[in-house]
Amino acid sequence: METKLKKRLTWRLRVMLAERNITTATELKRRLNAFGYEITASQLTRIIKERPERISTDLLDHLLTILHCQLTDLLRLDPVTQDDENAC
Repeated sequence: METKLKKRLTWRLRVMLAERNITTATELKRRLNAFGYEITASQLTRIIKERPERISTDLLDHLLTILHCQLTDLLRLDPVTQDDENAC
C-alpha cells in the first residue's frame, strides 16, 4: 500500500539570499570562504537552484551563520499540492 506525502520540505535558500541582498552565487561563495568553508561554484549553484537531496551539516551550519537564520528559515514543511502529487 502506497502512502502519499501530506507535507514536503521546501528549500528556501534563494528566498533567504534575496532577503539578505546576496544576489550571486559568487558573493555567497566568497562569504563561505571567509568562514573557512570551501565549495565549488558548480556545487553551490546547484544547491541554490534546487533542493539538494543531501547536504552536509557543516554546510548548513555555515549557511545559517552567514544568513543569520534558523534551520526552519531554510527548510519549511509545506502541504503537498495537487500539482506536486501529479509531478511524482
